[in-house]
Amino acid sequence: MHAPGQFQGQAGNHRIAIAQFCDGLQQRMQVPAVSPEMAVRLEIAFGKSAESWLAHQAAYDLWLVEQRRGELHVHPLKHAA
Repeated sequence: MHAPGQFQGQAGNHRIAIAQFCDGLQQRMQVPAVSPEMAVRLEIAFGKSAESWLAHQAAYDLWLVEQRRGELHVHPLKHAA
């Protein structure tokens, strides 16, 4: 686990470095890269709202699922008359 402040020192303010860090964390842990707690930490560190960090994570998660939409094997339900 990274010590407080260590993340900012490693990633700086470079968006690419942050994205790579989050992507690598997500791949290693198989959990969402930005949890609500992490979003608050990022808000404190970078000044961008926690809600925006979570919205970006949700958009990314949805994009990942959309990439394999055909594998979901779900069909529309028929309406009962």
